[in-house]
Amino acid sequence: MFILGFLITALRMTGTINAAVDQSRPRTFNLRRIRVALTQAFILATMAAPVSAWLLFPHIEGYWPLVAAIIVLPFASIDTDLLRAPVGKQPQFPAAFALGSTISVLLLLIAPRKTHDLAIYAILMQWMPATFLGAHTLIRLGWSSFKSTCQASSFSTKSLTWIFLISLFDGLVLNSPFFLGAKLLDSTRIDMAVVVRIFSASLLFSPLILFWSNSLVLARVASLIRMSSSDTYLIMQVGLSAASAAAFIVAYTLISGVAMRLEQYLAVSMLLVSYGFYAAAARHHGHRKPSRLQASALAAVLLTTFLTMYWILAIVGVAYFSLLQSTALLLGAWLIKKNAKQQDYG
Repeated sequence: MFILGFLITALRMTGTINAAVDQSRPRTFNLRRIRVALTQAFILATMAAPVSAWLLFPHIEGYWPLVAAIIVLPFASIDTDLLRAPVGKQPQFPAAFALGSTISVLLLLIAPRKTHDLAIYAILMQWMPATFLGAHTLIRLGWSSFKSTCQASSFSTKSLTWIFLISLFDGLVLNSPFFLGAKLLDSTRIDMAVVVRIFSASLLFSPLILFWSNSLVLARVASLIRMSSSDTYLIMQVGLSAASAAAFIVAYTLISGVAMRLEQYLAVSMLLVSYGFYAAAARHHGHRKPSRLQASALAAVLLTTFLTMYWILAIVGVAYFSLLQSTALLLGAWLIKKNAKQQDYG
């Protein structure tokens, strides 16, 4: 069921990138862009649902969990907080996901028999509140918004595919060792588990930073320190992630009684910095329409990363994996920004 969560997260990010909220523009303009972006994200998620069903089918027994997953995917992919950020309202998704997680845990605790199907329903339940929020938002947008989005001249399958690729790219790169994990050395597998857990935990503030970028908070901070929104996003992402990583490293050392090695510190540091550059580039420049060459180049970077990872899995340590992943993320960020610059000056 990792596939379901992975696709939902990527599709939610697709809507955020596509909306390209810019606080220097009128609020009505941003809200109009958001409505279009959310509708397009729902269309893309609906198209992705059969693919997700095909990927989930070998891992699910029975049809009802599969049907539930197909229903959850499109609606949970709607980032409802996009409509709330520009008007100064607080985000709803963290509370909705926390509620879903709580219900999921309670379901597992009170069930008399712990079965495979129960685990699947528990994971689906985790996304259920977000699914209801997404459905409610689409009802509010109405059929007219859906119809006008499909008929709009700005609706571009090519552009939407590019944004979806950007949304998938970082997750695929960061999880690449685990997709190919059967060949990992036992010692490297332990190192990767430590590094990935600390890195993932360090992204604690990433959803909040993303929400701030769609509200006035990031714009005000950028104005205060006299930097661009993209650079401010980068500094906040890397700075808050580094602080979070330091706290989790201390907690890990105290609880486990095992000190992290230099190689693990280097791996976490490379991932934090490179992810910061990629996240900032994706958020502020990913909505630009790509050239065929740049879209192909980003796909080539992803393919090369997986092929290289496959060949070196059994012979190198965690620092080399993180160096390869960081290089891919930095190349991805450079390609996204290069595409934006070419449109600005082309």
